[in-house]
Amino acid sequence: MSSAFALDETQRNVRAKRSHYLETLKSLEALLQVVPEPDPVLVKWAGEHVPMKDAPILAAAVAANADVLVTGDRRHLDAFYGLTLKKVRFLTPGMP
Repeated sequence: MSSAFALDETQRNVRAKRSHYLETLKSLEALLQVVPEPDPVLVKWAGEHVPMKDAPILAAAVAANADVLVTGDRRHLDAFYGLTLKKVRFLTPGMP
């Protein structure tokens, strides 16, 4: 599952850094369940725990009752890998 916000960010990053994977990403998007954007109150809560630019992504994961949030954002979320906030565990791709 993904939020539209997270999907947009992924598309921008793939376009900018790994454009040769755009077709693969489009194929994977067809398999995704896009969840509704979270309530602004939940985004505000998330912004108290992660950088504000990532708050909508954490908030959407919490609102969707996700078990994990998989992210490759090492610059902003490296300190969160392996931690759990509101039952959502932060993982990197390939992390068990």
